[in-house]
Amino acid sequence: MWRPDLTLFHSSEVTLSTEESARPDKQFIEMILPYQEQLYLIASKAKTNATQPEVKTLATQILDQSPQLSLQKEGRLEEVIKNIQTKYREWYKADYKAERLGLANQLAENKSNSTDDRTYLLQMRHNLQVSVKLAYLARDNARHLEIRNWAKGVIDEQAPKITEIQELLSNIPPASSTTPTVIYKPVPGTPAPKPNPQPSQ
Repeated sequence: MWRPDLTLFHSSEVTLSTEESARPDKQFIEMILPYQEQLYLIASKAKTNATQPEVKTLATQILDQSPQLSLQKEGRLEEVIKNIQTKYREWYKADYKAERLGLANQLAENKSNSTDDRTYLLQMRHNLQVSVKLAYLARDNARHLEIRNWAKGVIDEQAPKITEIQELLSNIPPASSTTPTVIYKPVPGTPAPKPNPQPSQ
């Protein structure tokens, strides 16, 4: 029997009933939308406010290449959500409410006021990681073809972005560092620049 991965949950307040534990489709629908909404908001801010062009480019790609986020960017996500709500009501005889698991409030509490590039990357990575993990569980266990296809799309489009974020993070020091934030791109045959020695006091 399929069992939910409890490492997905970030709050002790989030619990699943026996019925929910048996339905990866239901869990996926209820949990994926809040994380995708948060990802859209963070990527939109990064696209506008990030200082490094590489971070802006990555945020733009996340917005443009993820089907659901593209719909949100075009203002058509409401239509998609209505379709999801209709399917949810048809399958589970209940109205869809993403906040029923406490995720909406939890994500709101996790928002950071920091606007540096590294923070944008960390926030996007977190939402991507949870979304992709949920998608793998749904792709392999969901009963409905619509959910499996939706999950596959999340994996195909968003999983590669996690690796790209890791690479960018390795080149951006923490905000507390006094080292200037510079992403070095090596040119074939050109050695990496060496830091200038500071004169001793």
